[in-house]
Amino acid sequence: MSRKTLLMLAVVLAALLGALWLSKREAPAAGEEAAAKPGKLLAAVDLASVVRMTISDHAATTHLAQAEGVWRVQEQGDYPADLERLRNLMRMLDEAEEGQVADAGADRLAEYGLMADETNAPVQIALETGQGTTVLALGKTREPQRNEQQFWGPPAGRYVRVDEGPVRLLKDDVSLAQADSALWWERKLLEVPADAIQQVAVTLPQESYSVQRDTNGLFRLAETGEETDLAAASRLFGALRNLRADRFLTNEVAASWFTNASGYKATTTNGASLEIRIGESQADMEGGRPVQIQIAAAGGEASALPPEFAALEKKLNGRTYLVPSYMTESLALAKETVVKKPAPPAESPAAPPAEPEAEVTAPPEVEPAIVPAEEPVAAPASESAETPSEPPPPPPVPAAD
Repeated sequence: MSRKTLLMLAVVLAALLGALWLSKREAPAAGEEAAAKPGKLLAAVDLASVVRMTISDHAATTHLAQAEGVWRVQEQGDYPADLERLRNLMRMLDEAEEGQVADAGADRLAEYGLMADETNAPVQIALETGQGTTVLALGKTREPQRNEQQFWGPPAGRYVRVDEGPVRLLKDDVSLAQADSALWWERKLLEVPADAIQQVAVTLPQESYSVQRDTNGLFRLAETGEETDLAAASRLFGALRNLRADRFLTNEVAASWFTNASGYKATTTNGASLEIRIGESQADMEGGRPVQIQIAAAGGEASALPPEFAALEKKLNGRTYLVPSYMTESLALAKETVVKKPAPPAESPAAPPAEPEAEVTAPPEVEPAIVPAEEPVAAPASESAETPSEPPPPPPVPAAD
């Protein structure tokens, strides 16, 4: 056996032994997770087991709690929380390095913005798990300073303290740690793809119509069978693909804004009915329109609501939202926009261009010749002689000798 072959077999054997060692290695227990995160600010906290979070500052407080597997915002009527924002905050906390120690004691907390006073208070994040509560306090931001050579010094950081530990300087700020509860509720209302909708009914103050998808995937008016404009119908059926809200509205305040309401009702292919009321545009709210959504089983109360819409029913039914005007336009398209326009009549083929007629050139005008006037004949001097006198006869020719 060649030396090269032996070397290759040795490499393969080493790889197999390494894989075997990894497969037999025991997973770390829950209590050993801190040892797997050296240098992390919250190395002792199992962020995956957090069930409650409180974010507070000098002006506001937000309570986020998990109930039945759903994170909710207490200050927003226990409305579902923005999970994407919450995950990003958790990621920031998980990746935060412990940083350098700025002060090992606690006698200068006010200097670092970590002590509340009459006008200010640190941002505090209280993380509650089954093992207890950990409080993270975020103080002042350290601004970069110029050195003698007028170059920027160390990058900005933020002072932080975990529970009763030392004051540390974070390299990266935890920017999503904000206590305003208006930032934490889920603004996404519906995400229903166009191909999941079988029929749409639109009710406007001046007219109503329905559009349905036939077996060939074409869109037609349910009342007449007319084919619709493909672009307009696609816009109508795709109106629920990404419906979002700007804010909550109380039902009492918004009640008068539905006097001339429009309606949009979508029936899905799996038997759900999504009915939407659209109120008048509000000029003092950037033109947004109030919207109410009612989700039910398409077959009535006796039918079961599809599971993917059951949670949406609890979230949306009975609430009023302000939706941007550009999103409500697709929910209330006029019928004339949806109906397919007749094709324009075919134009007859154009006649070949006629040959140009030969130009008839008129002969040039000839100016009449100027004939000099005859000189007038002088009248006879006397009227007594009728004829002129004849010349005298020649003299006689003498005879020859």
